[in-house]
Amino acid sequence: MNALRLKHKVLVIIGGTSGLGLSAAQACVEQGAAVVVVGRDVVKCQATEQALGERARAVAGHASDP
Repeated sequence: MNALRLKHKVLVIIGGTSGLGLSAAQACVEQGAAVVVVGRDVVKCQATEQALGERARAVAGHASDP
């Protein structure tokens, strides 16, 4: 399997600061994607951004709030 099959892709993952969302974000970064995760907790967003590295950004917000 190609190790960077998501290279040149940008993904947004709602609920990506814990659980399955965080696992998905980690897997996508490992496959070469740039990832934006959205979570409700600012502290979790900061920790997630650090954990995922330079190919990730985390934004605090709620998916139902335009």
